Amino acid sequence: MKSSRIKISFYLNIVIFLLVLMATIFMITGFHFMSDDIVLDATKLSAFKFFTVDSNIFMGIMALIFAIYEYQIIDKKSKKIPEKIYVLKLVSTTSVMLTFLVTVLYLAPYAKTGFFSMFQNSNLFFHLIIPVLSLITFIFFENKNLKFKYTFYGLIPTFFYAIFYVINILTHLENGKISFKYDWYGFAQGGINTIGIIFTLMHIITYVITLIIWFLNRKLGYDGISKI
Repeated sequence: MKSSRIKISFYLNIVIFLLVLMATIFMITGFHFMSDDIVLDATKLSAFKFFTVDSNIFMGIMALIFAIYEYQIIDKKSKKIPEKIYVLKLVSTTSVMLTFLVTVLYLAPYAKTGFFSMFQNSNLFFHLIIPVLSLITFIFFENKNLKFKYTFYGLIPTFFYAIFYVINILTHLENGKISFKYDWYGFAQGGINTIGIIFTLMHIITYVITLIIWFLNRKLGYDGISKI
């Protein structure tokens, strides 16, 4: 059972990596295979200003690294995956799930171009397919009894991106007002006073996501499936 799950995880991680690579190329080059009526779209280096893109690339890198370790186990050249790799997989899975939930619960419902405009072209992969596939892979096929202390690591990407986002907003104020051009997620459109509230809220949400993923990863999978 353990061997079959490792093989499934290996193939899923390869798929995740390839989807991330493809979606990133689509975003950077501006290639559209669906409607052009989309939001949160950028080309070239400006695409990396989005947490969506950054978190998915992080996920893609970790999926590739995980697949490499899994291949070594399948090929009987190694017996286990280092714990630190599992920790990084937890962090990357948390990041893309934060992207997914913020999109589904906040960005898409209030999008002027319609709910499904958030799932067009590269964003179909970034906002939906890759996060969902990453979650399924990690909680069902990459079971590991990670210590509770590692859940705090899930906050790191959100923290550093939040710092970048806030600095970007505050250094581009226009007559004391926040420009939507630099507040592309619309988190601070309620005014400067709301920045602290949003900053705190996003970290709370991120940590809750990490806790849930950590719990499910421990309880589901080949050595924990009987515990639920």
